[in-house]
Amino acid sequence: MWLYSGCRAVAVVFVSAVVISCSPSEQDVRRISEETVATAIASIPRPTSAPTVTPQPTPTPIELPPTVTPALTPTPQPSATPVIFPPDASPQPTATPQPTPTPQPTLRPYPNFNKVYLSAWPSVFRVDTREGSGSGWLVSPGHILTNHHVVEGGDSVTVRQADSPSFPAVVAAVDLDRDIALLRFDEPAEILDPRAKPLQLGTITSDDVAKPLLILGYDGALALTVNGAAGKANAHVGVLSLVLDLRVIGRGVHLVIDATVDPGDSGGPVLNSDGQVIGMTRSVDEGTLFAIPVDEIHDSLSALTRGEGR
Repeated sequence: MWLYSGCRAVAVVFVSAVVISCSPSEQDVRRISEETVATAIASIPRPTSAPTVTPQPTPTPIELPPTVTPALTPTPQPSATPVIFPPDASPQPTATPQPTPTPQPTLRPYPNFNKVYLSAWPSVFRVDTREGSGSGWLVSPGHILTNHHVVEGGDSVTVRQADSPSFPAVVAAVDLDRDIALLRFDEPAEILDPRAKPLQLGTITSDDVAKPLLILGYDGALALTVNGAAGKANAHVGVLSLVLDLRVIGRGVHLVIDATVDPGDSGGPVLNSDGQVIGMTRSVDEGTLFAIPVDEIHDSLSALTRGEGR
């Protein structure tokens, strides 16, 4: 059990004892051994005991009031602007804005000729002869203008109004070159429709090409009333295509008009948007209307009124 450094001292004592007495008795040896062992045991250092720690009084704990953790103050949020809806109206979803379509122009190739027609139709007549019929219009009190080829071969005609009784007229004078004839009739108050007024003459030049025009006439077979009235004249709307000057070949000046007319319209007036006469229907050739320009009518009218024909 001796595991300390004192074991070496025990060995040294045993050697010394052997040197001193070479023949000790058994009792001496036992005694010496016991003494030696006791001495050796006594010489072994003892572990130093740890100093006793004086207990310190336990400090009385100081009771502090419980710490109250302050609550976090919420960050104020901006108030939403209230949306006010009409009474009893539920909010509707906002529609996605669509691109605004480009406005398209309203296509209207011709002006409204209604007022012109309503003013002019009482002054337009159907002219009947033994050979056929055509159209004519009131150019001055007691005088009607038409084409020469409408009254060709006769001295008198029957003039039929829209809704008033028919009356007779005579061929006063003709202009063969321009294909114009002037009719004259007596003018008692009861014969002529009081709404019929002489149509005003206007002007036209090549600068008026592409302007719209109104043509009035009695085309086709029309049913007559008991008093011989022919009903209102038909209306055709067209565009001035060309002012054709054929005087170099002796055929005068013509208005070329893009309009659909029939042979019965010959002698009828051609009106502009102001209701003025700018020509008179003369002939139709393959869907193209040829009309006598108002300047030609002016040049011929003075002589025809005097009874001078050409």
